[in-house]
Amino acid sequence: MRRVPYSCVRVQKIRTAADARNATRHGRRARRSFGKSAIDLDRTHLNCHWSFDPDTQDLESVEECPDYREALEIRRDQLRAKRAKNGAFGTEVMFTASPSLFLTAGGAIDLDQAKAWAEACLGLAQKRWPGMCVAARLDLDETTPHLSVFIIPVYEKSYSGKKRQTKRAPRRAVSHNKVFGGPDDLSRLQRWAADGLQTRGFDVQRGRPVQVTRARHFRPDGDIYKRLTAVWRQIKKREDDLRARETMINSWMQEVVKEIWPLSELVSGRLKAQIGYLKKFLSGPEKSPPAAPKSQTKRSGKGLEPTVPTPKL
Repeated sequence: MRRVPYSCVRVQKIRTAADARNATRHGRRARRSFGKSAIDLDRTHLNCHWSFDPDTQDLESVEECPDYREALEIRRDQLRAKRAKNGAFGTEVMFTASPSLFLTAGGAIDLDQAKAWAEACLGLAQKRWPGMCVAARLDLDETTPHLSVFIIPVYEKSYSGKKRQTKRAPRRAVSHNKVFGGPDDLSRLQRWAADGLQTRGFDVQRGRPVQVTRARHFRPDGDIYKRLTAVWRQIKKREDDLRARETMINSWMQEVVKEIWPLSELVSGRLKAQIGYLKKFLSGPEKSPPAAPKSQTKRSGKGLEPTVPTPKL
């Protein structure tokens, strides 16, 4: 029975202009900007990029990765939106799905399928956040294709109270929390993305919630991830040490077996001789002891008594 691929949406706040610059460096595959990503530079030319065109008011395909910081600032000025001093600089929404959605029968990535899926995701994003999507990137040089959409989260800020409403008109402001909401709203995005892709002909289902999977995502630059990496390295080192000791013990056991094998054959031969002598002794017609060599008899008051030869080890 075929398992239906999962669809997933992740939302990441771009807090500062430096974060936007780092996103640009990662999109352009600049040196030392890969982090923990498994990037195949031989496939980087397959990546697709989009940038906002003010004339068409739509995302248009471009050849190179745009500057996300510049794109966010330009679109913010065009919308005449005010950003608070410590407010969010922008938002990155990443669409992804199970690898089986993009794989062919031979196990390779179907580029046409991935690009069609990316176009469908872009349509969903522009419909939900009209005029806010400033750039996008489809990564095809990593393990699983995924689409990153960069958004300037703008909302109409109004003022409560009659006096404030008469003196100050509503204005546009940048706020990640106002546009994307809290955890419940982000959870509903998963259902929205899955339903939207299904209407566009993609056989996907909503990813299982974290309350079911108990999964946790750790940032590569976070403290928890660094501590887990240190523990993993210690475990790997311990496994290597145990494997080396196992090899040494096996080699030593082989040498010991080679040394004691001749002795075991000698002891086995002597035991067989003793067993044969006892069988002859017990199988006699009158239960009388058979004649034994002089070296194997001893004299007593009642005559000769047989003795069992003792092996010399």
